[in-house]
Amino acid sequence: MPTPPRPTIPRPTIPRPAIPRPAIPGATVVPLRDGPTGLEVLLVKRAAAVDYGGMWAFPGGRVEHDDAHPDDPDDEIERARRTAVREADEEVGLAFRADDLVPFSHWTGGARQARLYAAWYFLAPAPADTVTCDGYEIVDHRWITPAEAVARRDRGEIGVVAPTWVTLHTLTAVDSVSGALALAADCGPVVYLSRLTVVDDQRIVLWDGDAGYATTDPAVPGPRHRLTMAETGWAFERT
Repeated sequence: MPTPPRPTIPRPTIPRPAIPRPAIPGATVVPLRDGPTGLEVLLVKRAAAVDYGGMWAFPGGRVEHDDAHPDDPDDEIERARRTAVREADEEVGLAFRADDLVPFSHWTGGARQARLYAAWYFLAPAPADTVTCDGYEIVDHRWITPAEAVARRDRGEIGVVAPTWVTLHTLTAVDSVSGALALAADCGPVVYLSRLTVVDDQRIVLWDGDAGYATTDPAVPGPRHRLTMAETGWAFERT
């Protein structure tokens, strides 16, 4: 099957969070394929000994010095593309071409106060290679529709972090690889600077555009751009 052409997407200016500690740059690729019932993504399970151990995610990791593009070492997106390509090869044996990776989102946040990540997420048609987990960072994998992945998280069968969940939730709107790439072209890379607050038994991640974002007060009336994570389920709001 021929690889769909990569759409031209404007490169956004990434705002930097006003925090005293630097963010660790990273990159993630969301491998896509057309399955028998629609779009499928590759989820991988992270080993218990690594960051976010036991969670299901997409292949990815930290940007290394050697990931810089030799023709333009200051190009952040190209450096992230090369990181995502390297990590996918190391973790699951998939050989992507950097030019096939389409910017989908950029996330700044982290579960630990002492550690902050700033990661690009890319969409890309999966190569025909066999998925081979490295057994060190990645211990399992599965091809799954985004809707089924969201449902399995709600049933408590898999654990994911907020960027993975929002990516899956967003991709439930399309049913093919070409549709996913068109979605990326239409919305452009969405920038998420995450602010987490806790209310009773709910963890609420707020993003720019939410009325409570500036004060980290989810009770402020007005527009919503948030993910509410409760024991009874997760809910994404964007108005």
